[in-house]
Amino acid sequence: VQTCALPIYWPQIFASNYEYLAPLITISGFITEGILDRYPDIRIVVAELGLDWIDQVRSAVISAGFPDPMPYLKRNFWTTCEIEDPEFKRKALAIGHDRLLFGTDFPHKDPGGMHSYNDIAKINNMLEIKELSQEEYDKICFVNYNFLKSR
Repeated sequence: VQTCALPIYWPQIFASNYEYLAPLITISGFITEGILDRYPDIRIVVAELGLDWIDQVRSAVISAGFPDPMPYLKRNFWTTCEIEDPEFKRKALAIGHDRLLFGTDFPHKDPGGMHSYNDIAKINNMLEIKELSQEEYDKICFVNYNFLKSR
């Protein structure tokens, strides 16, 4: 494993997201320090950050003068999602349903965890009322996990 020094400017860029500073710096470093170019087949799972980190990392990387990192995000990253997020559909379309993994905060409660006991019912309902297609549902619940286990 090769280590790299992360740019000194990341903390200033992510200052408004202090709680998630370390994971955002790490994700950004994978992109900007050439690690994903050196290891293009690496599979990275981001858990417990919802989908907000995608917009935050994109914005920070672009504002630091690097190209849009979305091609890396769509190639190398998978993320657990909180389907109760009011912007779930927009964020899911941005990264792609083939990068999402169903997750739940069960059994612990946290801010936003009021749905933690209803996540399975919520995602099933999204399928029933056609907020998710069968293909999208299958990717989030089964297909993406199986892909990550393969190889």
